[in-house]
Amino acid sequence: MNQLIMHIGHGKTGSSYLQSVLARNRDVLARHGWTYPVHASDALALHGKISSGNGAVIFEEDYSLSPRTIVSSESLFQQLVTDESFDAFKRRHPCSLEVVLFVRDVFECLVSTWGQAVKRGGQTADVNAFLRQFEDFYYHKILFWMDASEKFDFKLTIRNYSNHQIDLLETFIEAAFGAQAAGLLDDMDAGDPFKVNRSLTLAEYMLQREFNKYDPGSASYISDVLVNALPDIHAEFPFIEKDVYEHVADWAQPKVDAINDRMEQGEIIQLESYEQLVSVMTGAADASAESTVHFSPAQLECLVRSVAGQFSRAR
Repeated sequence: MNQLIMHIGHGKTGSSYLQSVLARNRDVLARHGWTYPVHASDALALHGKISSGNGAVIFEEDYSLSPRTIVSSESLFQQLVTDESFDAFKRRHPCSLEVVLFVRDVFECLVSTWGQAVKRGGQTADVNAFLRQFEDFYYHKILFWMDASEKFDFKLTIRNYSNHQIDLLETFIEAAFGAQAAGLLDDMDAGDPFKVNRSLTLAEYMLQREFNKYDPGSASYISDVLVNALPDIHAEFPFIEKDVYEHVADWAQPKVDAINDRMEQGEIIQLESYEQLVSVMTGAADASAESTVHFSPAQLECLVRSVAGQFSRAR
């Protein structure tokens, strides 16, 4: 029977970096007996840019699995999240399946989700307004995948990205390839996980939010340009209001508990204490203090060049 490794994210757990490594090392994987199918997103992944991965190939009418295949896409986390859709996939591609899922500590994940919504989704709300109205689209799906692994008889490996940001590639390769991991890691070009799809600074988020009010597609010439041109800039953690923290904790804690009851002890999802968050916050408690923002000369040069080019093309 064909073997399939499916890396499904979820969102904000380093998927773009892992996809860049997989795409860049397609020949290495082939030498070890694995096919990483070609996809249009490779053009981005090969250059360490934000990528959707290649998971969409399994839905193409003329696609058939190779004897040993690996695919990676965060969209699979959501596209296969009903019994009906998963059953249809299994009938279309009968195989020995292993799924690798990364999770993340609660506020670390939600703040990053807000950041991605600003960067790529046209979001205009600040982080506190966003979290007040946020609806869970992670935890019930994690529970689905846990249940599905038993119902549809496949191996599910879950790792907490928050614990593995430094050794993300090693953790992923070991989870996916088991005994082959050491040989693969010896041969692979690993790149730099901190230079792919970085988070923004608070000033960059503020600027993108303002552009989103007038041009929801402005990420292509604001956030994307900053992330890809200046990958080494250190991201910042915004100020979370105490009542917002308590609101999130109230709905998240029981869901996290239900997941953690079925997790390996070393990989459980943490609901950070408010004191932990305060220790990493770089945003201001007083929202009016946001009236002063800071950009480095490199950020300014990058932004002016990009926006000026955008306007020139529009004429």
